[in-house]
Order: sequence, then C-alpha cells, then structure tokens
Amino acid sequence: MAEMTERKTLWMRYVDFRRVRDLLLLIAENNGRLRAGTLEQEGIKKEILVKDEGTPLAHSPRYHYRKIIEHLGMAASIKGFYFVSEDERVKKLLSLAQFKEPLTEIEKETIAEMVIDNPDCKKYFFNCFIEKQRYDLSTFREKANWLKVETRGKEGVVLLNPIDHPLFYINTSELMYAVFWGVRLWSLELGITDEIFIHYNDGRIIYPIRKKDSLIKDEIISHLMSFVKFQPKGKWATLSMQDIVKEVALSLRISVEEIKGAVIELKRQFPQYIDFVPSSSSFIDLKTPFWLQDQVLMKAYLEDKEGRFISHIKIHKDLYRILRKKKGGAS
Repeated sequence: MAEMTERKTLWMRYVDFRRVRDLLLLIAENNGRLRAGTLEQEGIKKEILVKDEGTPLAHSPRYHYRKIIEHLGMAASIKGFYFVSEDERVKKLLSLAQFKEPLTEIEKETIAEMVIDNPDCKKYFFNCFIEKQRYDLSTFREKANWLKVETRGKEGVVLLNPIDHPLFYINTSELMYAVFWGVRLWSLELGITDEIFIHYNDGRIIYPIRKKDSLIKDEIISHLMSFVKFQPKGKWATLSMQDIVKEVALSLRISVEEIKGAVIELKRQFPQYIDFVPSSSSFIDLKTPFWLQDQVLMKAYLEDKEGRFISHIKIHKDLYRILRKKKGGAS
C-alpha cells in the first residue's frame, strides 16, 4: 500500500495533447533557437497556447505544457534553448503530425507509449494496476488489472484493487492535480484505460483496454450473447446497459464506446430481434447521489435519435439461432 504525502512538486497536470503535439512541432521547426519565454510567446501567436475562445493561457498552464514535453522526453532545454529529442517515438510523432488537426489513433498510441514509460507516471498511477516491475504499453493492456476509485471526503481519494485493498492514497492537493486530474485523464483520453460507474456503492472503476478496434464487432457481439439468460418459456431477455458494459468491458478489455457500437450494430442488423428500452435521465440520476454525478455515470447508456437514454435492451431468443447459423454452427 502506497501512501504518498511528500511535498515533492509533481509536474503532471491535465493538458490537451493536441496542444502538446503542436508545441512540439513548433520546437522542431525552430530546433535549438527558442528559449522558454520565446517558445510560449510563439505558442500564443500560433494559437497553440490559447483557450478555445482565443485568449492566451495563463502562465501556470503554459509552464506545465513545457514541463510535460520535457518530462515525457519529447524535447529538452539545453543551456536555455529547446531541442527536439532523438527518440524514435518522437521522430514518428513528428512525421505523422498535422498542425491543429485532432490527434489520430497512431499519434495517441505513440504518446501513450511515452506516458506509460515515464517513471513518475508509473510510480503514481500505472503501478497500481499491475504487479510486474517492468512493462510496456502492450503488456499493460494485456496484463493489468482493474481498480476502484473511492472518495473519502477530507481523506481524499483512494485507489483500491478488486477486493477493496487500498493501493494508493491521493490525499494532497498536489497528488489530486497530478494524479487524479492529471495522469488519470491522460490515460483515459489516450486510450490506455477507460472508466465505468455502475453504482455509487462500487464507485468508479478504471480498467485497461486493448488498442482501439483490436476486436471486430462480431467478436464483441458473440461475447455479449454468451451471458444472456432466457427463462424456460420466455422469448425475450432484458438486460441493463450497465450490466452489459460491466461484463463485456472488464472481460474483453475494450472501451465503453466500442461496446455501445457493437450493440448499435446488432440493432442495425437485426432490428426485429432487438428492442431498446428508454429511461428518463431523471430516473437515471436518482440512482446516485448528486455529488457523484458526472459524465462517466451516463457513459454506459445509449442515446436514441430523440435524445432519450436507453437503459435496457431486449433480445429475442431466436437471435441465438440466427447468429449461430451465421457463424456456421448448428441451428
């Protein structure tokens, strides 16, 4: 169990990695010619270090963008001037990058490799998921466990393993900014982990995921159908989206969006055998205390064209026969 209360100033903070990439491009275009202050001013001129409405970022976030580039090994400040790293992953990132464009999946994967290889990111976050002393991104995706997040008021946030053993205490404002609102969100947005919130008693679950599109939708659908249980005389089985997401997410290690995509595809292919059951958002909100509500709570639900939240799906028994026939199995 790790209880981190030291006063060390941590460099990890929430950033938009698209801006990180664009700032790295700016360094590469002026390799060895920009000091910190000049880099920040050029970043503002190029509309990199600016808010969405166009106003410049404050000094503190500009500083953190530079430090994140340094600590992830993308560039170094040598005698006060910024030089691009010779790391092959940095070269790959620069060769792929298109200024101001959204990050591609390849760019995300390349940055994710650098994040998960960083000693501080490992120590304060990723090591909680995995017992191996040495691991890379692919090993983490395959071998890491899932964990729970428990909020304890003034005590802060605790990361626990699946049997509720505390692994790490996020109990200072420094750790909260660096880990909970820093590396945790990096991991989520870069596609290293995903999160689900099934019930407030279980808290937030963070789990490792495969590289996007590693599984085709038919494989996901087949797994989903494997745990559907029908009553002896019943023709329809009703499943909650939350149960589907929890079962499939943790066993297949895929994102919630991929699971929802597979359900939507099943409905598209076999509309007469799949029914969507909507619930009002107010009903969903009542399932958890208001202070725990955030986007991850609604994440497990589908949303139809009318803006209604789909909390359950109904599956017809005949769909088993159809899918088995499609795979070449016995009818």
